[in-house]
Amino acid sequence: MVKNIRGKEDNFTLDVSGVQYYTHETQCKSFSSDSEIRMIYYPESTELIKKLTGASKVVLFDHTVRRHRPDDPEESPEKRQ
Repeated sequence: MVKNIRGKEDNFTLDVSGVQYYTHETQCKSFSSDSEIRMIYYPESTELIKKLTGASKVVLFDHTVRRHRPDDPEESPEKRQ
């Protein structure tokens, strides 16, 4: 179980830990636009995953964007986003 890798990011690799931390600056400017996510972020993510894993094929099939609504208090578990 991974709880907190802050300051130890380099100690975790996919081969050993099954999880890896990697910083990448995306060209996707708006995560509120599904079409921009599919047209920009999907191809970027696919190429990055190929680069990091050595995979020859990556299939992205879905995404979920979690948004906080400032006027909507998170007072109960079903209201959490």
